[in-house]
Amino acid sequence: MDLESAKAAFIELSRKIHPGALPGFINWIKDSDEFQVKDEGEVILDNIAEDLRQIVPFEAILPSETLFTPVSGVNADCDEVVTLHVDSFLFDDDYIDHLVENNKFSRNYCLDCQSRKTKPLTFISHSASKPVINLIFKHCLPNLYSKTLIDVGSRLGPILFAGYLYSSAAKIIGIEINKEFCHIQEQVAQKYGMMDRISIINDDVLNCSALLSTGDVIILHNVFEFFTEASKLEQMWTFVSQTLRRSGQLILTCPSLEESLSSIGMDHILPAWVEEVKLDFSAMVGETDEFLEDIHLYTVK
Repeated sequence: MDLESAKAAFIELSRKIHPGALPGFINWIKDSDEFQVKDEGEVILDNIAEDLRQIVPFEAILPSETLFTPVSGVNADCDEVVTLHVDSFLFDDDYIDHLVENNKFSRNYCLDCQSRKTKPLTFISHSASKPVINLIFKHCLPNLYSKTLIDVGSRLGPILFAGYLYSSAAKIIGIEINKEFCHIQEQVAQKYGMMDRISIINDDVLNCSALLSTGDVIILHNVFEFFTEASKLEQMWTFVSQTLRRSGQLILTCPSLEESLSSIGMDHILPAWVEEVKLDFSAMVGETDEFLEDIHLYTVK
């Protein structure tokens, strides 16, 4: 249905409503969550998520990937049997609720087979959700005009695409070790006309020190914990801390550097390396509240 047909249908519907009920109907349209107006960027990100759902597995984990269960930190208790990898960019809570209502998904597992004794499954996401992405670009980062933004472990590319839509960064670079993910990101960027500012580097981040040193903003979103052997985590974070040394560089992380480094006994390096930027979320209300404590911004000293 095109716009003019939709207008005509709406007018016809309004004529069928009892005059006494019409004001309430109009107010419902204005106030209902069903008719929340999305900006152009949100619409495009929704379309990208729909495209990606058609080409990646439900858990957004590719056969060519190797995952590791953390042995320290807050996720060390993740049991592979009852932990599901659900990509938050592809599947928001409303989408999951829809699947549950249609018996296509369950949030719980049975403790005793065939009983009603159940417990919630553990959900792990390796991508930023759309609410988190909105927070990052609309409330956390400064104006990125002429700047270079680098996302380490860009996977499906949501940070890159949002950076294109919500910022004026001159260069938006994703570093991704998995070749299949790189191909997927490039496909999406080409489809939506984003290749003029987005570039994808298929390489191990350990080989990208020169590139990282050029970045004005570095995004580290759940970057190493599930994709690096426990014995190599110290090597990865040592590399990052020694590479991101240009004074004034911004590092945005989820979770905090304190959480990531304390789990491997390296948090002592933080005072001499970075200073946390206090983020003011006082004006933020609603469903994004639960994500606020996970987003941290630092400036290199």
